[in-house]
Amino acid sequence: NSLKKGYHDAHTRFERIHRSGVSHILLKGESYSAPPNLRKVRLADRWKPSGGVDFLDATCIIYAGSKRLGFVDYQSTTWGADFGGSLKPIGNSTRVFEMTNSARDCVHHSGDMIDHANDMGEHTIDIRLDLLPSQVTTLVFVCSSWHGTLSQALQPQCTLIDAGDPARTELCSYEFEGSKENVAEEPTAVIMCTLTRSGLSGR
Repeated sequence: NSLKKGYHDAHTRFERIHRSGVSHILLKGESYSAPPNLRKVRLADRWKPSGGVDFLDATCIIYAGSKRLGFVDYQSTTWGADFGGSLKPIGNSTRVFEMTNSARDCVHHSGDMIDHANDMGEHTIDIRLDLLPSQVTTLVFVCSSWHGTLSQALQPQCTLIDAGDPARTELCSYEFEGSKENVAEEPTAVIMCTLTRSGLSGR
């Protein structure tokens, strides 16, 4: 059954999955159509800094087809407002220009949020899908370790939720694999999931 195969665990809340109409029990490489009214999503990763990984970094890479348009991470925390701008001369000047752009930031990274009292670290990435430039086709969500490997992260969690839903419905989550016998083969980064534009909906 799916419990023995590891597709769910004893804490999986099937009533929440069935109520939302979205299942996050997916095998690697599988996909599903996200709700067509999806407007906001949030990626959240959490970990205990006292483990073998100081930081469990969350990154979102923005693509137009195969062209990378930009990204957000713990250092570069916003994207959108600087996309598609153009230069316009001020008055009759041929030497002084100003940037004109009607775009606004639509992807925001929280930066490092460390709760030392409770030994918990967190990153969040908030995305306004309805404000993304029409050229954007794919969002790639990546989790990576700062020092150590992913399997050395203590109590890691990584989830993608519908942030526009008051119930904060979970769209999918990533379950970190256990350590391998050969430490050199253990990954330090993994693609958690991708969100791809398909007509007016996402996948």
